[in-house]
Amino acid sequence: ESGNLIAKYSYGDKASITLSADISLGSLQVDGEHAVISNEKVAGHNAQLYIKGDSIRLAWLDENVSRAFSICAVNVTEETVAYIAEAFAQYFD
Repeated sequence: ESGNLIAKYSYGDKASITLSADISLGSLQVDGEHAVISNEKVAGHNAQLYIKGDSIRLAWLDENVSRAFSICAVNVTEETVAYIAEAFAQYFD
């Protein structure tokens, strides 16, 4: 994961969540091969959701603060990732 690590949570080998921020737009690029990709919204910002096996990545650009953000999670539901992203994005607005 490129970028500035903001927080990383691990629940043993059961689940993990990593939150990152980076001013580089290149950090939003993800290897989407064999992933299910969908367009989403995070606090009104365009976002891309990548699901590959038990891994999820939600990435978005907040133009108000000129930063790209991402949440990477393993063994965590899409709903949980979306909830965390909304709270995370509102903190920076």
